[in-house]
Amino acid sequence: MVLGFSVISGEFAVPAMAFIFCFITLFIVYGISATKMGVPVTTLLLAGIAVGSLFTALVSLMKYFSGDNLSSIVYWMMGGLWTSDWQQVWITLPLVAFGSIALMFYSKELNLMMVGEEHATNLGVNVRRSRLMILVLSSLLTAAAVSVSGVIGFVGLIVPHTLRIILGPDNRILMPASIIGGAGFMIGMDTIARTIISPSELPVGIITALIGAPFFLWLLRARKRDIWGW
Repeated sequence: MVLGFSVISGEFAVPAMAFIFCFITLFIVYGISATKMGVPVTTLLLAGIAVGSLFTALVSLMKYFSGDNLSSIVYWMMGGLWTSDWQQVWITLPLVAFGSIALMFYSKELNLMMVGEEHATNLGVNVRRSRLMILVLSSLLTAAAVSVSGVIGFVGLIVPHTLRIILGPDNRILMPASIIGGAGFMIGMDTIARTIISPSELPVGIITALIGAPFFLWLLRARKRDIWGW
């Protein structure tokens, strides 16, 4: 939007660059976190926060120099489905379908890794390879979604954690339920965004943030109560 170049031209210029930089971010974070002994989860999270802050600063810098393009950047960062069409659906559908199906094949490994990496390794799981594949597939799904809708936060927090409370932690059930539940949740949020101030439309990212932030606080409170008993 600001620099005026992309790997492809036309209406898919921004989605293409969003898709590419999602994977660039993944490999930067993973490269920083990887050690000979594996990829510590804490290091992975901290590296993700640091790299995310760096890219956020770069985005803010581009906003500062964007001039007339500032409004388009802000609207895209808010997230919304008003610019999406069926052509984008057909382009992203193979990526989403492949990523979702492939990711569900790792549900058993995810279940074993939940009890600890050492236990999973003793049970025959190649933790390092499985984690890398899960990260790559998750980034593929995220990149495909974000590239056409912009940044819509809290969906991956609200839906899976709610379904985990209802259905339990078994990823063989939780993952397909989260796919269906996430799609239904987005339809509901988009409907609210289109009708709450009709005929105008709010960015969906605002609606999900207004719901997701209180849910996150409640989740932290519930976890604190489970750990400390209050």
